[in-house]
Amino acid sequence: TGFAISLSDTAKAAGSAACMGLVVHFLRGTLAAHGAPASLATLAAVGAGLVVYSAVLVAVGGVGGDEIAKIPVVGEKAAYWLRKLHVVRDGND
Repeated sequence: TGFAISLSDTAKAAGSAACMGLVVHFLRGTLAAHGAPASLATLAAVGAGLVVYSAVLVAVGGVGGDEIAKIPVVGEKAAYWLRKLHVVRDGND
């Protein structure tokens, strides 16, 4: 019943965040340079960042099916399909 910080889990989250940050930074700049309104460029970049962060975190094993299943509304169905496609595993696999 203690608190432990996993260096591996921290590195996975940090790597995912770094990828997200790069995508958001460059996509927002690219969209703005091509004439998109600032608010639209920011919204699109943040949306893309969300997708990239989630995908990278799942890809590196930073989150498993059990955690995904806890997401309100879509978690159970998303976890089911990600398990079926062998994208995520549970901690006891």
